[in-house]
Amino acid sequence: MLLLSYNEGTLMIAASTGFSTNMAGFLVVAGRRVAQGQLGPAHCIVRELLSIGPSEAEIVMITDGRESRLPVYLPDGISPDQNRVTYQSRNHHSGNGHA
Repeated sequence: MLLLSYNEGTLMIAASTGFSTNMAGFLVVAGRRVAQGQLGPAHCIVRELLSIGPSEAEIVMITDGRESRLPVYLPDGISPDQNRVTYQSRNHHSGNGHA
């Protein structure tokens, strides 16, 4: 069982074993760092509503001080009316010219 809590920009995950992991995530797009509230396999939930057209971006995850980055393409950009942002990984060629 996992317990999730969000405190001052840090997502905490605690397993039933008592082990906890400090995690933080954000999206880097158009020169901005946008906090994520949730990350799914093909979408993320951003905490700030912006107007950014389709563009390349990076998902940055920091887990226990270790940073990992995933280059992505945002085919629909970010809408000021929607905090769910669809992305496609740029690590694999998808045939749409945004490899």
